[in-house]
Amino acid sequence: MFSSKKQATEAAVLNNELSYILEKSLEKIPVHYRTVFILREVEGLSVAETAEMLNLSPVNVKVRLNRAKNLLQKELEKYYSKAQLYNFNLIHCDAVVKHVFDALNTK
Repeated sequence: MFSSKKQATEAAVLNNELSYILEKSLEKIPVHYRTVFILREVEGLSVAETAEMLNLSPVNVKVRLNRAKNLLQKELEKYYSKAQLYNFNLIHCDAVVKHVFDALNTK
């Protein structure tokens, strides 16, 4: 019981740290990219809704969102290594490898 409470506390601390770092990283990207990112990824608006709200073309919304994500990724990499940011899950990898080998063996 103590262990699960400790794990929950550690997870809460890590989530708070990540929230803080995400917020600080978002503040560092240019406002025209940040605005599109927040409307699309945080508020959940569609491309069309975002485009209409900001008086942009849908293509421009998509471009700005991609650039915002790239800039945010670069900011986050200042705090965390790529290995920390992008968990490598062997369970999924094993399933893909098995599928590939099964396909190769049937030929």
